[in-house]
This record gives sequence, C-alpha cells and structure tokens, in this order.
Amino acid sequence: MIDRRDPARYREEAARFRELAAAADDSRELRDSYLALSIQFERLAQLLERGNALRADKTEPPKASKRA
Repeated sequence: MIDRRDPARYREEAARFRELAAAADDSRELRDSYLALSIQFERLAQLLERGNALRADKTEPPKASKRA
C-alpha cells in the first residue's frame, strides 16, 4: 500500500508532469498546465515534509532537564 504521507510519491508525480511538459512543445497551454501541476505536486511534497517533521517532533519524548 502506498503511503499518502510520503513526499517522495508526490515528487515522482511532479517529475512525471515536468516530463510531459517537455514533450508538449506543440501546445503552449498544455505545457503550461503540466508545469502548473508539477508545481502543485512539489508544494504538496513540501507540506507533507513539514507535517511529517511536526508529527515526529510531537511523538518524541520530552528531554529531561539537567537540574541537580
């Protein structure tokens, strides 16, 4: 099963849309649409990375203070 919270999955999709944009040199609108999708998938990946980092911070046990 594919993890929806995996940023790599969205980066792969972004790369796929960039490839499609490169191949769509006969249609400017299509190329621009693929590039816009690529940007959105990159943004999703960044948001997921931040969310995963925050979630990891919350699950770590608090550090004990060194008061003696």
